[in-house]
Amino acid sequence: MTSAPEDQGPGMAAVAVESVLRELLALHQTVAARLRAVGVRWGLIDTDVRVMLFLSDHPAATVKAVRDAALVTSGTATVMVDRLQRAGLVAREPNPADRRSSLVTLLPIGHAVVADVRRALAPAGGADTAALLDALQFVRSALSAEDA
Repeated sequence: MTSAPEDQGPGMAAVAVESVLRELLALHQTVAARLRAVGVRWGLIDTDVRVMLFLSDHPAATVKAVRDAALVTSGTATVMVDRLQRAGLVAREPNPADRRSSLVTLLPIGHAVVADVRRALAPAGGADTAALLDALQFVRSALSAEDA
């Protein structure tokens, strides 16, 4: 049985974290390529695809929420929502709780794009995904706590 990296000294733990980071970067590139391929099929850019995934999990989101999820400026988020609306992928409705903002929802064709994305990512799903998510959140928390 091999011992855990922390049992082998701080140097081994750092090597293990570096290996995890390399795998995370490789995973990010693989997922980005799959998202890009779906986007190309639908005539969308990567950010559009990510926003549509966000909207599928957050129906009736404000443009501000879209901005925050996409990590873009307010102007960019507005242009993006306008583009998705013109393409018939989303609808924008007045926000009944705040007349200064609007709510963005996926339309049926937008849901079809999201279904296509989920099919493209399906091979990575399964029971191990939850364990991986827990492990990643643990590492992020541990590294964040160290900064405090």
